[in-house]
Amino acid sequence: MPFERSEMQPIVYDPPPQLPTLDLRRIEGNALPAFPTGPAAPFDIPPEVMAAMAAMDLAPPFVPPAQSRATRFINLRGRGSHRGALVATFGGIDRMVVFESLLELHCLRMLLTDLSVVDIWDQPPLIKYRNIDGERTDHTLDYRAEYAGGRLVGFAVKPWKKVYDEDGKPTKFARNMARVRAAVGHEIRIVTERAFSRVQVQDAQIMYTWSRENDPHADAVVREIIATLRGTFPLRTIQDLSGLGGRAYGAIVRAFRDGLLVKAEHKRLDLDTLLQVVRHDH
Repeated sequence: MPFERSEMQPIVYDPPPQLPTLDLRRIEGNALPAFPTGPAAPFDIPPEVMAAMAAMDLAPPFVPPAQSRATRFINLRGRGSHRGALVATFGGIDRMVVFESLLELHCLRMLLTDLSVVDIWDQPPLIKYRNIDGERTDHTLDYRAEYAGGRLVGFAVKPWKKVYDEDGKPTKFARNMARVRAAVGHEIRIVTERAFSRVQVQDAQIMYTWSRENDPHADAVVREIIATLRGTFPLRTIQDLSGLGGRAYGAIVRAFRDGLLVKAEHKRLDLDTLLQVVRHDH
């Protein structure tokens, strides 16, 4: 049996019933100061300039990514920490999305490979609530994803040991997340390092990298080949048939991301990975 496509979608650990059912900015020095959270201003290029460049078969000017919408100050310098930003494209706008740990980076890449996600807000507005000790406090989620249809899901990305104690019981943090969920009014998921496998993390990185590439010709050639294939075959078969060399690999990854291909084995995407075509016969 081939591995189901669902195994390659972001899989988030569902905590036991007593827990909530949790479904760059421009860098100024070493920190990210506050910036407006409204829509990015359009990059205004005179139409005559664009027309002249198109006539000369020149690439359009580089448009820098919009600033992150994070509402909390983030210091990008820290010993032993993994901090930075990825570029995400939603609504035709490139925007920097920040992360403060390697685990957050893994979670972000997983979300970016889910085509049902239409927007990701990093460090969304803080949520005021009363914790289990009866104190008024607040919490900022790491990410808030909006899915097609308008569904909102907040993500709290934390190490396993912060969610469970040594006896496997929910920690105070985990129990407070139920209060946060009630206060914010939409679904929240806790994500730990046990949320996804090494293979899923590796594939998410590959899909993110090649999703940033734009090669319509290679995409068209690869998809025509996929439509003719049957059975199980290694990824390199498509690359060899295409005659496009390395360009084909990125197109194959994008086809996999879009659900045209499924793995026949649980290993990272490489030239020898066995694949099958997903059929949508009626």
